Formats: sequence, structure tokens, C-alpha cells
Amino acid sequence: MSSDLNLSQEELEALRQGIADGSIASNAGVMPDGEVAPYAFGSDEERSFGELHALHLLNERLARGMRQVFQPMLRVQPKVSAAPVLLDSFENYSDGFDDFLSLNIIRMEPLRGQGLAVLKPDLIGALVDAYYGGKGEPPVHRLPDFTPAEDRVIQALLERMFAALNAAWADVFDLQFSRISSESHPQFLSFLDPDDVVVVTRFLVTLPRGTSSPVDLVYPLQSLKPLLPLLRMRVITEQGEPDALWDRRLRAALLDIELPVRSILAEPSMPLRAIVALKPGDVIPISLPEELHLLVERTTFGVGTPGEANGNAAIQIKSIALPSAATNR
Repeated sequence: MSSDLNLSQEELEALRQGIADGSIASNAGVMPDGEVAPYAFGSDEERSFGELHALHLLNERLARGMRQVFQPMLRVQPKVSAAPVLLDSFENYSDGFDDFLSLNIIRMEPLRGQGLAVLKPDLIGALVDAYYGGKGEPPVHRLPDFTPAEDRVIQALLERMFAALNAAWADVFDLQFSRISSESHPQFLSFLDPDDVVVVTRFLVTLPRGTSSPVDLVYPLQSLKPLLPLLRMRVITEQGEPDALWDRRLRAALLDIELPVRSILAEPSMPLRAIVALKPGDVIPISLPEELHLLVERTTFGVGTPGEANGNAAIQIKSIALPSAATNR
């Protein structure tokens, strides 16, 4: 350590004097006595949520599915992106609510509890405008409640969203989403307490005029807890329908593979003494069998008789012996 970091004799005396007269605290950094609070390791919900890799992957996949939800309604291919997943109390999350929203209480069978789908009026207005031939622009002046046309668009949008949700969740767990009821004012929501921890997945939909409108899906954390082991998986295995075109192409490629086909005319036996004594010009007598086994690789494919065709040695097939797996195709 450098010597200029050491205190001089005068500085040491000043330090002792300050501690003695109380002008310098001698217990700095020591916590005062207090009660010991119990802590259950592993109970930190926010920390455990950070391990839910499958939920992040699911949202990225759902964002792609959402494009197909909005495209027929906006009449353009919209850009839909998944925002980072949020974990917070419902009170903190709902503090950002506008006074007027489309708040849809949803069922997530077979999970217990209820979720929430939150849509903004500008998105609904843009969908209605596009549906009736407009440019997808929300109305300039908003009414205090949704019109019957907007209610029908909300219902149609939710049905398409639920189909996309069911498909996206199918590779993790078979959930079925449906709407229970709807509200347009946040103060009428009563199924969630302010202290309830919620998982918020937000999707930003780019409208034709270039602005973005959020679509929020809110899951109570208590409802998702039975799925935590599945949601912690780092990889989601897709379990979609088989690809018929790929299957046909694979079969066609397999059928073009060339395999050696052969038949053994004779297998005479000789003692080793006779074999080592063989020399050019020696004759080994053989007897041709009446039937020959036709071999593909090392598997018997059929039985035939030896003969001649067009001046070439040939085998006439009498019977085919395919493996059982091949005969079932």
C-alpha cells in the first residue's frame, strides 16, 4: 500500500479525540437491534417467474399467430410484436388503465381463476373503420360507450384471438380460452384483488396509420402455478399435424434409392485341405437348386427359379416375401 495513504501522527490523534468526544460515530455501518424476520427460500415469486422460459417462447409464437388474427380485419398485414412479459401486482398494473377500455374477463379451462383481455378503444375503432371499407383509422370523437358495431367486432376479434391462444398453448398445455363477460370501465372489475400478482403479456399491433395499440393478456399467477414445471422448459416441442407434402417427398426419395439384389446359385462345401490345393483349371462340381432365394441386402425378398431370358441368365420370381411393415403400406 502506498505510504501516502497512511495517517500521520497528528491525524491519528485527531481521530482518537473525535471518537472520544462523540463527534465521529464509532458504530457506523452496524445495523441496530431489531426483530429477525423469517424468510422462506424459493418463495420469491418474481425470481421464480424469471425462469419461465416457455412463456417467453410461447409469446413470440403467439405474436406471429396474432398477425393472422388482425390481417382479415384490418385488410393489411399488420406488424405484431411481443413486449417483455411483466410480473406485478394487479393494483400497479391497473394504475395505468384509461377510464374507458374493452375489459374482457376470460375463462382458461381447465385452470382455476379467470384472466383478462384488455383492448383499447382506438384499436376497436380502427378495426370497425377497416371492416366497413375505411383506412383503419379510429373515430375522431369517441362515444362514452362501445357501439353495437364495435361490440360485434370485439366479439369477432376475441374469437379469433382465442383460437390463436389455444393453438399457441397446445404445445405446452391444452388450454381452452373463452369469454365470460365484458366491462368498459375499470372500476367495475372485481374478480382480482389489488394485491394479486398477475402475469401480463402485451402485444403491440401497428395500425395502418403507423401508430401502435397494445393488446394485453393478463393471467393471475395463482392460476398459472400448476403449470410452472412446464413453463420453466427452455424448449417448446411442436406437436402439430403431420406435413403430408413432406411425407410424400420423403417416400418418393426413399423409393429412388438403389439396393443390391442378388441370389446365391450354389454354396458347395470343401475341406480346407482341398481348398489350399486348388489351382487354375480345377473344376468344382455344383448342383443348381430348383429354387433360389432373392436377397435384397441380407433380407430374403422372394423365391424364384433359375433360367434364361433374352440370352441372359435370369430368375423367374415365384413368390414375394415382404416384411410385415411393408405389406401394410
